[in-house]
Amino acid sequence: METELIPGLSDDVALQCLLRLPFYSISVARGVCKRWRRELSASSSFYHLRKAAGLARPVFIVLFLKMPSIFYYRWRLAFYEPATGAWGIRPLTDDDSLRGRQHCRHVVVVGRELVLVGGWDELRWYDTTEVNIYDLVTGDWRPGAPIPRPLNYDTCVAAGPRNVFVSGWKDDPSSTLVYDMATDTWMEYHVATQGPFWCPWPGFRSAADVAAHAEKMRYECRERDEDEKMEVLT
Repeated sequence: METELIPGLSDDVALQCLLRLPFYSISVARGVCKRWRRELSASSSFYHLRKAAGLARPVFIVLFLKMPSIFYYRWRLAFYEPATGAWGIRPLTDDDSLRGRQHCRHVVVVGRELVLVGGWDELRWYDTTEVNIYDLVTGDWRPGAPIPRPLNYDTCVAAGPRNVFVSGWKDDPSSTLVYDMATDTWMEYHVATQGPFWCPWPGFRSAADVAAHAEKMRYECRERDEDEKMEVLT
């Protein structure tokens, strides 16, 4: 016999309680029991219900280092929900698998995943091409396809709803790299520029910012069209 979601409550009422969990606590809640882990899995309808109920609120996320000493540090994530005032902090990883391996140069959020792009290998002293991806809901890590060329202090990284965009190399200012999260592949595009920091659109720092903004606009238009279709059907 399947266990109750919350003892003493019907599953419908218990689900309403789970839907109201702060975003930062979902990964911890998945460890309560097998039933909760299944209900809160990425493949379940939980997140669609959460969004439909208006409970999928915007979240600010800050990645920072806690350094008890100059020789030891731990990655931390801070979450803040402006709508509710709820906030929390959790370790990025319990085993410190990133510590001593790299300092990430850029961090962006795509969907529910934190993407750490490139960095500096402090043991061997060179720029890395590593890409590491952290699922903000499940707390799981997975490696991404390495970026084709190391980043430097001049490169800009921006995120759209589905892809990561990188541009701004001094030796190749026309190059823009695009990382497709779904296929785990990098693609390269070239655009006409007048320098590594040149951008013809006011309000944008680089070609990467422009590409990410364009993808966001397309994604929002598609979502509005889908919502309008659902309203007609209902």
